[in-house]
Amino acid sequence: MKDKHYKPTKSRIVHQLHRIKVILALAILIFFSTIESAIAHHPMDGKTPSNLWEGFLSGVGHPVIGIDHLAFVVAVGLIAVGIPNGISIIASFLATVILGTGIHLLSIDLPLTEIAIALSVLVFGTMLALKQKLSVQFLSIFAAIAGIFHGYAYGEAIIGAEMTP
Repeated sequence: MKDKHYKPTKSRIVHQLHRIKVILALAILIFFSTIESAIAHHPMDGKTPSNLWEGFLSGVGHPVIGIDHLAFVVAVGLIAVGIPNGISIIASFLATVILGTGIHLLSIDLPLTEIAIALSVLVFGTMLALKQKLSVQFLSIFAAIAGIFHGYAYGEAIIGAEMTP
């Protein structure tokens, strides 16, 4: 039976935090070692958009159909809502999503795209779950980096399409 007045010592707390970090690192390592290539989500069954309307549907559909992208967009929005000047987080994400799509359309390869997307979902989801309050600048930078990779993946949904759609 635990004593009501039990207070853990600083060394015990540090030890527990270290154990949690080790367990989390092992879980991440196991997770990433078992990942297979992601199947691209596309609203038109992989068909290349041929006009403005299909290009628009493809651009809107990929983030909504892909649960990883939807989870990140929702997490960014929820985190930004709870922070003063949170609109800068969303603005940096949106600007770099466009940049990432352009990078893909220019046939520049970004390495480890799906891993970066998975990490961004994991980090923002964890911050949301733990209600971590970080600086707007840090969150904007992280959202911008994630935006490049998410935008690159959105560009994959329209690979082969002309720049016009």
